[in-house]
Order: sequence, then structure tokens, then C-alpha cells
Amino acid sequence: MLRMNADTEAAATNDVTDLVHHFERYVDSTNGNEWALSTGGASPRLYAKTSGGTWTMRRSSADINAIGAGSGGLLAHAGSLFVSQDGRVSRWDGATWTAAFGTFTLSTASPRKGVNFAGNGFIINNRYVSKIDSTPTFTAAALTLPVDVTLRDAIVLGDRIILSGDNGVRSYLYIWDGTSTTWESSYVLEDEDEAPALAIQAGRLFAVAHSTTALRPAMTKVYIFNGSSFDLFQRLPIDPGANFQTGGIKTAWGGILIKANFQSSAIDYGVQAGTAGVWMLNRNNISDPFQLTLAFIVGGGVTTTSIGGIGVFGSRIYVGSTNSTTFEINSTDTDGDESVSGIWESLPIDAGDDVSEKIWHGIELEIEGTLSATRTVLVKYKLNNAAAFTNLKTMTANSAIGQFIPINRKGRLLEVGFELGVAGTIATSVRIHAARIYFSRTT
Repeated sequence: MLRMNADTEAAATNDVTDLVHHFERYVDSTNGNEWALSTGGASPRLYAKTSGGTWTMRRSSADINAIGAGSGGLLAHAGSLFVSQDGRVSRWDGATWTAAFGTFTLSTASPRKGVNFAGNGFIINNRYVSKIDSTPTFTAAALTLPVDVTLRDAIVLGDRIILSGDNGVRSYLYIWDGTSTTWESSYVLEDEDEAPALAIQAGRLFAVAHSTTALRPAMTKVYIFNGSSFDLFQRLPIDPGANFQTGGIKTAWGGILIKANFQSSAIDYGVQAGTAGVWMLNRNNISDPFQLTLAFIVGGGVTTTSIGGIGVFGSRIYVGSTNSTTFEINSTDTDGDESVSGIWESLPIDAGDDVSEKIWHGIELEIEGTLSATRTVLVKYKLNNAAAFTNLKTMTANSAIGQFIPINRKGRLLEVGFELGVAGTIATSVRIHAARIYFSRTT
């Protein structure tokens, strides 16, 4: 797992003040090319990341109307950035802000996912799909769904748009050509009372579902479309939380990224740093089974952490998060196999037995690179889901590589972490290839 760090904000007035659910790439040589939108209250903010690497607020609630929890959206289309709110769409064309570019038919808070298709932009709005053509001109209701349906997600698959919605009892997937006044076919997910998020990977359509009602199992379920219906593909013991369809599912590196919050009353991964973050459903080779991995952790300790949306721009991953006190845009870069700094933390290690006490004797690391006072590795550990890591040793010389580092503590569960540190003008860090942990069971 890689620890995501809070990204840089330009100044105090640019602080993130609510949970960020939306990320979009829109090239603006003056303001920045990567954009983020916070939602969930009466004071939404629009941010852009500049070439200098800082997030700066570009629009506040003076320009953006209310965006309720799980609502809103960003869409880059026709040379403009469109900002969807509960009741309207605003437009930024790189020079002019048009606050009331278009008005939605309904203003009830719900996802406003946007997609580009056949030269037009489409935005979901409750049971309607709005259209923005290349002019651009706004049409509030290019498609109307049944009166009891609320749309949660939309995605393009080949020459069709796939729409995901529900009526609070079951979910529906609608297939639309983007021009007709009605959908051409639909599919029902009887077991899902809340519509799934959609993902396309390797040309296949995946639907990721998670119910928030007490009547359903607290599991995240992944379906795959077989051409005529949806087959249950995986059950995952993670909790993406409410409004997970709003930016919480993305694809990258041949897999599916799924956000997960810290707390889950039904499924317990342990109260460790690392439960909250971005999980990946992926496989090493096409012949291998899919496996679930906690790829990026957000936050630390036992503080409750909620995840907003995920942004993927090449090798850069952004995640909106909150611990109910502060709000952040977190980031990490996956480009290459070296990093000038980084954090890796394990999940709890129980040696196949999470009940019995063990004596954790120590650890050895296999390291490639040259250690020095300015190129270091910090080794740390936690016992029995402690609130914070204890620093064990900072390795600053090559003589420490391969040495046994004693822990000599008793506990049921052990977590280990490594922090790569670089100071000065050094361009690269060391690599950690493997760790050996020594323990014995107590009698």
C-alpha cells in the first residue's frame, strides 16, 4: 500500500472546506489543467491545480449554487468546463464565467455525472439526461426516464451510453443511442435497491453496487455484463459509503479503483491505518483470478475517514477525503519504480492466527540503493491496532542493509511501515524489495 499525502493548497483562503467528489482535466494555461469540485453543502468551491503544483480556489459559493451530498459534477466539453450544481450548469470557457448557462428540469440533489459522446456532452439529472452540443447549447431533457427512477451514473460503451438508475427498490441499466427520445433496452438488478456505479475495463462493462439500507448485506458487489444480463462477479468486504457513485469508482492500470471509508459495522478489517483509501480489483495476468488490494491509504491511526471522489490523470491519483474535522485533496504519483519520497504500510499481520499472542522478534529489509544521511529509510511498527505507529529505526548507512532490527514486543497483530526520505538535491531514493519478519508463538 502507498500512503497518499495531503496535496498543496496555495494559501489559507484556498482551503478545501467540504468533501471533494469530482475531478476533471480541462486545459487552462492560466488557471491550471486539473480541476476539483467540493460538494455537500451551501458553500461549494471549484479548485484548479497550477503548473507550480498547488490547488487554488477559482470559484466560490458567490458563483456556484448549492451542491447537495452526492450531487454535482464536472465535464470538459467543447473547449469549456461545465460545473453542474443541483439546479443549474455553469460554464467556464477560459475567459468568461457564465453562472446560469443551463437550468436542470429538477433541482433535487443527485449525481450529475457527465460524459462526452458523439460530439455532444450529456449530464444526468434525476430521471432526465441533459445535452450540451458543440455550439454549445443546453437542452434540459434530451431523454426522460420513468417518473420513479433516479439516475446515479452514466458511461460510454462503444456506440451507446449506459445509464444506471434505481427507484429505491431495484436498479435499472438503460441502453441509449444518444439521439432517440427513448432508450432502446434496459436490464434489471433485482437485488440492488441503489443503482450501481459503472466501469469499463478491457471492453467489458462492470457494475459496482453497495446498498446503504439495513436490509441488505454490508458487502460491495461487482457484476459483469455477459451480453444479455449481469452476472455476480465478486463480493468485496469494503464499505464505499453513501453516494459512492459520485466519483468513487474509476479505472486504471487494467483494474477498477473503488473508494472505501474507514468504518464498517458489519465487516472489520481491523482498526488500522489503511482501511480508508482506494482499493483496486485487478490481476497480474489475464489467466489469473482478480484480487482485491488496498492500493492507496488515506489518513492514519483510528480516526474515522470518509472518502469523496477519485481522480486519475496519467500516473497521478487524487482523492478527496475528510476526517469530519478537516478536508483534503490527497495525491500520489505512481510513475516509475523510484520515488524521491514515499510511505508504505502493511495491513495487520497475524501469522495465520489473530487471537494468540506472539513475540515479534524483529525485521530485516532487502534494499537496493545507497543509504546516507540524506537518503534514509524509516522503519516503524504498530501492535494490536494501536492508534499510531512507533518509530523503530532510521536507516542512514549501507551498513544497516540486511541487518536484523529488533522489535521484541508481544502482541496479537503487527503492522509495519516504511518511509523513504530524501533531502537536498538527490533526485532518486532507495528501493525496498522485501521484508522478513521474525516471530514466535507464546505458550
